[in-house]
Amino acid sequence: MSNFIYQFESHIQSYKNKWFTLETSPVVRPKQSLMHQFLSYYHARKCIKALMKKCQGYQSLSQLKHLKSDQVVDDLLKLWFQMDYKALDETVRGDYIAATEQFIDRAKHDFPEMKEDSIYQALRNVWIMIAIQMMTAMPVHLTDAMYAYSMLYPLTDNVLDDPELNEQDKKAFVHYVGERLKGSIKAKHPHTQSVDQMIGLIEAQYDRYEYPEVYESLLQIHRDQKKSLAQQYDLLSEGQILDISFRKGASSVLADGFLVCGSLDDHLFHFLTGYGIVLQLADDLQDMTTDREANHMTLFSSEASPYMLEHKVDQLIALSREIMLSKGKAEVMTLNMLLDRSLTLLIDDALILHRRYFSNIYIHDKSRRHLTGYWGFKKLKAHLMKMSHSLNINYTN
Repeated sequence: MSNFIYQFESHIQSYKNKWFTLETSPVVRPKQSLMHQFLSYYHARKCIKALMKKCQGYQSLSQLKHLKSDQVVDDLLKLWFQMDYKALDETVRGDYIAATEQFIDRAKHDFPEMKEDSIYQALRNVWIMIAIQMMTAMPVHLTDAMYAYSMLYPLTDNVLDDPELNEQDKKAFVHYVGERLKGSIKAKHPHTQSVDQMIGLIEAQYDRYEYPEVYESLLQIHRDQKKSLAQQYDLLSEGQILDISFRKGASSVLADGFLVCGSLDDHLFHFLTGYGIVLQLADDLQDMTTDREANHMTLFSSEASPYMLEHKVDQLIALSREIMLSKGKAEVMTLNMLLDRSLTLLIDDALILHRRYFSNIYIHDKSRRHLTGYWGFKKLKAHLMKMSHSLNINYTN
């Protein structure tokens, strides 16, 4: 057994144990008064309107860098993430906007037929890799390996999730990807040719013999994606679903880490394993309705009882905070707090989207603990979408 496999199995088991033993009853967020929620909502809306006015006429993402030291942006970030912006600004350094713009331009050039939501799916992974660069004090920039691995998401996941393809075709595609990751075969048709090109970019940056764990991590996510096909075609127990979900999420972000750093110490290995798990579960919660309609079994889509569903959401919240807020260096902790707040927003958004599956008491309680209440969150999200559409900036989302 390789050192990578030993570490991976050990950390997966550790997080499984946490999932079943973490206490979910302590209050994570205190209840807000209705007056405080109203004031927070109107303050945030005022900031968004001011930003819309400032951004009129912008035509590129790079122009947004001028807003970095703007007082309106400071106020909105302080309000929304409940964090000291000065400490955040000292931690989140580097030209991440330029890296974002470079990725979008490159993806649209290389894959002009790819839908924007698929490019955004890949971009989310780029942002995770940029966060890892910040955690490890590396310069923030888009590398070929970062670009290639992120593009493999839409190039492979969209094939595996395509309801028009049968199980046999999907398994044949998965077999091809596995063989190509081992370096043993070349592409045979247009879609696999794109996959071949992306893996070639990774090989050009990381020699297979000098960086074996880079390829072990890629093969691990491949194995776990292959196992996850069972969520579409088999009747699984809750334990099997949990194991598949944990492994797929963990291996995905671990591959991010290895493709950014080349190698990981045990502390970062452990953290990225956990971060990948909670990201996967948060995504599964977001996709719960779609997964139910497609008979795709996840921890959330396969749960019929509102009480048990609510308990699983609380488990996710507790596990996320356990992972994100574990002790570390001050600058890393600030970034982890930002990631934790972002994940909390994702969970809140999912609860609003799927509220019919939860009890009114549960949704009301979560809403009272939200900065603006769920009613305010929905309205602010609509304002942000309006702001996004009103800008003359060519970017996806």
